[in-house]
Amino acid sequence: MIKKLKEWYNRQSSSTQGFLIIIALLIIGIITRWEHIINGVIKGFNFFSK
Repeated sequence: MIKKLKEWYNRQSSSTQGFLIIIALLIIGIITRWEHIINGVIKGFNFFSK
């Protein structure tokens, strides 16, 4: 499966490969900061409910 994924990735254009890397990094960043993001969303909704 990893081999197929690597072959598919190598067939993409260089700009698409860059976008895929950026998307992967953003997803990793969101996962690692998930608790902080959720707390910010909760604070935002609490502000409007006052």
